[in-house]
Amino acid sequence: KMLELSFDDEAFMISDYEINREEISYSADTVEYFKKLYPEDEIFFIIGGDSYAYIDKWYQPERIFANSTVLVFPREGEKIMPPAVELKVEPVRVSSSEIRKKINSGENVSNLLKKEVFDYIIENNLYQ
Repeated sequence: KMLELSFDDEAFMISDYEINREEISYSADTVEYFKKLYPEDEIFFIIGGDSYAYIDKWYQPERIFANSTVLVFPREGEKIMPPAVELKVEPVRVSSSEIRKKINSGENVSNLLKKEVFDYIIENNLYQ
């Protein structure tokens, strides 16, 4: 739901594929699933620089790279190494993990999120 509230662009497709799986969901499986489902389309795997820094520790990361173009939102001071593509945007200064921790500790994060997403989190008492 938060993704739906975040993206109002038809270029993005929000899927509940991982939520509905009965087994553990690995990113490698998800990317491969969508590549098979849409073989003519370019699949993008978007990740934060903090997570990309340890993607080599993930379950079969080579399958992610084989089936998608990996796009990385850099964090300040990070250097993104190939084969990923660094998004040329203002570095993101806070991670989703940090936002969840801030919410849990009662900090106001309304300036870090789209208003609709922030309102949804508050209304549904998430991360408390």
